[in-house]
Amino acid sequence: FVELPGLHQTGLYRGSALKDIGGYRDLPDWPVDMDFWGRFFEEGLKVAKISDARAAYRWRQHPSQSTRTHGRCSLENLRMCKAHFLAGRECGPVRNRDVQVWSVGSTLTAWVEEMRKHCKSVKAVEYKPGRPMPVEEKQLLCAPSRPARLFAFGSDKVRQRVLQC
Repeated sequence: FVELPGLHQTGLYRGSALKDIGGYRDLPDWPVDMDFWGRFFEEGLKVAKISDARAAYRWRQHPSQSTRTHGRCSLENLRMCKAHFLAGRECGPVRNRDVQVWSVGSTLTAWVEEMRKHCKSVKAVEYKPGRPMPVEEKQLLCAPSRPARLFAFGSDKVRQRVLQC
């Protein structure tokens, strides 16, 4: 997932589903909603999108909200939480797989370090958007037993360019 897999306050779900995952946990290390959705999907629960979410929910943002000010919502803690659910337990999508992290600079370094806490084989692939893709990695993108790829880029256009074979 690129960012939050879903905002917990925008979801409608049965109380039994909340019970199945152990309810909300107020953890000091990462955001409550990231933890909620990570455990929700680990449990194998499903979600669907309504056709017009704007009709059911109004999202407001303000500078003092906790997602902008609380320490557990820092980039480092978000990365820690995402890595945990990407590679954690039995059902993380990169669990027991070779992993490539594609990015540049300090973002690349931070993601590689975090993923190495969870995965045996993590390779850093320095890729600057707009430059030719490294030949070895381009071949791996199309290989039948390719590694899991984690793209740490903020732009969908860049992510799509990396995915092209």
